[in-house]
Amino acid sequence: MGVSEDELKEVVYLTTVRAGFPRAIEAAQTLGELFRQRREAAARQ
Repeated sequence: MGVSEDELKEVVYLTTVRAGFPRAIEAAQTLGELFRQRREAAARQ
């Protein structure tokens, strides 16, 4: 992927005002789960 985890988190934070706080929380949780899954998959290789 062409962006870092921190850059993706920043996108969520920057869209919080427009998307609304509940959606931003859900997006942050989804990103966290995605990052966790990717780390686990990388560890298995």
